[in-house]
Amino acid sequence: MEPDTTLGDSSLIPVPEPLTIKVIPCTETQGPPEAYRNQSNPRGALLVANYSSFDSPDSKPRLGSEADAEHITELFRQIGYENTKTIVDATKQDTGKALLQFRDEKIHAEVDSLVVVFMSHGAEEYMCTTDGEIIYDQEVIEYFNDVNCPALKGKPKYFIFQHCRGKKEHIVIANKVIDSKVIRKSSVPQKRSRRELSDVYVCYSTLPGFVSYRYDVRGSPYIDRICRVFMEEAHRKEIDALMKRVEKAMPEAQPTEIRRLGFKSDFYFNPCSPRENALSVTCSDAMETEENIYETTSSPRGHVLIINNLGGCQQDVQKLHDIFTRLGYNVLPPRENLTKEEMEEVFCTFSQTPQYDSAVFIFYGKGFEDCIMSNDGKITTFQELVQTFNDVNCPSLSRRPKLFFINTVFTDDIQQDEVEAAHTECATRHS
Repeated sequence: MEPDTTLGDSSLIPVPEPLTIKVIPCTETQGPPEAYRNQSNPRGALLVANYSSFDSPDSKPRLGSEADAEHITELFRQIGYENTKTIVDATKQDTGKALLQFRDEKIHAEVDSLVVVFMSHGAEEYMCTTDGEIIYDQEVIEYFNDVNCPALKGKPKYFIFQHCRGKKEHIVIANKVIDSKVIRKSSVPQKRSRRELSDVYVCYSTLPGFVSYRYDVRGSPYIDRICRVFMEEAHRKEIDALMKRVEKAMPEAQPTEIRRLGFKSDFYFNPCSPRENALSVTCSDAMETEENIYETTSSPRGHVLIINNLGGCQQDVQKLHDIFTRLGYNVLPPRENLTKEEMEEVFCTFSQTPQYDSAVFIFYGKGFEDCIMSNDGKITTFQELVQTFNDVNCPSLSRRPKLFFINTVFTDDIQQDEVEAAHTECATRHS
């Protein structure tokens, strides 16, 4: 195995300048239909694996890799990713356990994307763990395919592999230090079978067959360039444009490689604003200390349905639209002057719409006690309204908060026998 190479001559690949991560936040998020959705808070889960020391005396430590790990972790933290797993100098067995644990984290069902970074000595298709065993790049990717991690199905998954992929030198460098060690390739069989794999974007620090360079103190040119480009450009450019900038910023002596595996759309990282990051920390702290707090972190937070059967309320409706939009909700076009049959159709359509972490229903109209009146004078009880969105009729909102705002003007047009009949009908319908 050819491990990554420590540079002793910076004439062709300059030593990176000191790096301070400061990500420019986006002012407007990009998403569907042209791009993958990446608007959740946090944006996604982050795993960073760094192997810097090895049991075998033949494998020299990867000095400077700690700087890479620190920089890449801080970069994605500022973009809005939650660092849910860090692997440092782990054995093959412990690496597998950590990947399984990370794959099964609940966060994957709640966020919009995934970032995985592996840094080690390596060869074309695999990396070395601290005990001298190997793990294949494809093996890491397969942990998160559509079968093994269905929570990430349809979501963009971004992988970075920083390791040598062969013995060839891009350039001739004086005083270079190259570790040499033969890996027992038979110790781990290579995985050739590929299951359902989609929405995967893979970045390699070097081309197949070539070494990957690294400095003892400042880390690798590749991780350095990713950090610099992303913190300055990720707020406005999608992933292909970002990686082209990384490639352009790399020294000519070290070309890189990108693979797109079923990656069908543009992908924007949409770096969080400081306020959104602060909100994420506040919400995270609250969820850690309070067991009975609903999680409302999806983007959008949920749908808002407004029915206005009352004249002169258009300004109120517009204010509600603006308020819930600022709160992060998707406000559907208001419906007006509906009959009971039309209301039931709207309720049914809304309940069958794919939902997020919460839902809001707002009604303006005539009413009496726990009844609301449609424009054709027919009655809908509040119980009937709520039943439309229970766990059976609307399973996508099961165990999620549903808010009802009923603003009714008293009317004496409703007779008591009509109220009783409405309650009876509701009880019969939902029994």
